[in-house]
Amino acid sequence: MDPQTASVASKRTSVEVAEEVDEADDTDDRL
Repeated sequence: MDPQTASVASKRTSVEVAEEVDEADDTDDRL
């Protein structure tokens, strides 16, 4: 895998993790 592809893949993973954290925060707010 070339560095550019790795960078894009890790960026996408960071976005996915951020979305999961946002969802967890939403759930905490509902409690």
